[in-house]
Amino acid sequence: MECLQRIERNERIPAEHLDQILRSHVIDPTALRSDDFWAFYDRRYEEILARIEAAMGKPVIREEAGTA
Repeated sequence: MECLQRIERNERIPAEHLDQILRSHVIDPTALRSDDFWAFYDRRYEEILARIEAAMGKPVIREEAGTA
């Protein structure tokens, strides 16, 4: 993804370090770098829900798209 390369270049951040920063924000750098929006979205969605479930100590009810 061009914007990540620009950040690395302008801020002089190695790709590995930027990937660590992205992971700390629950962002999968592989999906983001491959410009695969749905992989990025699905992985982040599931990871955030997993964190919510861990904090609450119970599962979150997941609904299929368009069923709400």
